[in-house]
Amino acid sequence: MNKYLHRARRMREQLNNITSKFTDEEAVNNKELYQNWSGNGLQVIVNDVYLYNEDLYRVIQSHVTQKEWTPDVAAGLYAKILVGDEIKEWEQPDSTNGYMIGDKVYFPTKNDSVYESVIDNNIWSPTAYPAGWKKV
Repeated sequence: MNKYLHRARRMREQLNNITSKFTDEEAVNNKELYQNWSGNGLQVIVNDVYLYNEDLYRVIQSHVTQKEWTPDVAAGLYAKILVGDEIKEWEQPDSTNGYMIGDKVYFPTKNDSVYESVIDNNIWSPTAYPAGWKKV
């Protein structure tokens, strides 16, 4: 291995160590620091975060990546990080990535009202569980 490749790998390890301490909000606001997901047999471990189709996904089960197991379809392997400073449309979370207190979403579409979650791990829509949201 040439010295530049070795140096680049060390730098990636250091960057991964730093970004692993980010909150979800910090991660979403600094997407460019994360590696793109690859389906080329990469060993990934729980809590690793990868960029895929402009979204960040957290590994929730260690595995070796495969082309068919993309983060957007392999819900048992990845949880999409749904928070950030930008208010987005409400998206149905899984049990692994519910909205937290203070997270804001447009519901049901970007042309509608903004709601703020008043509970942690909120996996319900504002209509399914109104007590979990407040209109802002």
